[in-house]
Amino acid sequence: MKRIGNINQFLLNVQIQDFYNYINFMEETITSHKDTLEKEFEHQAKELQNEEERQDFYESVFLDRYHDLDETYTLILRKSLFLSLYSFLETQLGSICSKLESKKLSNIKLDDISHKGILKYIFYIETVHNVPINITDNVRKEFLGYNFLRNYFVHNDKSPIKPPQFKSIKNIKAVSYTIYPLKPENHYIESFGKSFNEKYLDLISLLFKEVFIALEKSNIDL
Repeated sequence: MKRIGNINQFLLNVQIQDFYNYINFMEETITSHKDTLEKEFEHQAKELQNEEERQDFYESVFLDRYHDLDETYTLILRKSLFLSLYSFLETQLGSICSKLESKKLSNIKLDDISHKGILKYIFYIETVHNVPINITDNVRKEFLGYNFLRNYFVHNDKSPIKPPQFKSIKNIKAVSYTIYPLKPENHYIESFGKSFNEKYLDLISLLFKEVFIALEKSNIDL
């Protein structure tokens, strides 16, 4: 039976590697488009010797295009990928829990649990089935922060993030924030860095690795 569990883990790892490959492809595409735009500017501005003329030409012809590429489009791409990663994590954890439920090792069903999403599935594995997952408190806090970001993007995108909520996400790496002078206590997400999704995927990979290790230690085959 362990072979079945190993197959489940192998197939999941293949999907995780596909996401790593896609992250590299997406970031290389963004960089390539920036390089192309910069070369286009240099080609069109090559006859301009005066730096002020070059700057005026850049601002009038290329500034909006570069802003769209460097900020608007890049944020949309990275945010969309983040939401896909979150959905992947939730779906795969849900699948593991459904298999656990089908084994009838507990009278408590998934529908009996009031938690939602990822928190529900971790609770079901650890508390209902007494299978402790070996991840640190800091990692758990990071997942809570990503959980907030997901809900924020789905339900409250572009709205201010108030201090209690900001506390849960301020340590997430590769996220830039801005504030407005009238309400400096509130934050707004400005951009995601290049490593944002890779850091999140690293955590997802770690979690699934520890879930399968914990299930094996508990002699539970999926």
